[in-house]
Amino acid sequence: MNKNRFAQSLVNAAGIICVLTASVQAYGYGAPLAAPQSASPASSAVQTKSDYIPSEHFAGLIYTDEQRAEIAHIHQNVESRKALVAKDKNLSTSDKDEMIQNYTRLEFGMVFKVLTPEQRRQVNQRARARRAADVAAQRTQAPHS
Repeated sequence: MNKNRFAQSLVNAAGIICVLTASVQAYGYGAPLAAPQSASPASSAVQTKSDYIPSEHFAGLIYTDEQRAEIAHIHQNVESRKALVAKDKNLSTSDKDEMIQNYTRLEFGMVFKVLTPEQRRQVNQRARARRAADVAAQRTQAPHS
């Protein structure tokens, strides 16, 4: 099981590197990407706890104008990359879903770096609370031996 998870992580990382390399070569380093399009995941698979994306951790934060501008730029950049992946005919649906999900994770990481230390503490606190709730839910679902 751990070998499969490790192998899947390697495949994910390789896919991200390939897409990033291709987009850098296609558009030039630092050049703006195409206008974002409403890219939705290639399929509507149900998220599991392992592929959970913490968008609600950022909900309710009050951003400065500079933060809003930077976050909008990050979002536009990532959405355009997701659109490229969604249109790629060489990728399977599961590969597209995985790459789009990884781009979303990268986006949250970049947004996290824009936050102030206090905002980061709030996001981390929400993440800890979410993990604690997940652990508690797993304990109640686990059969007792």
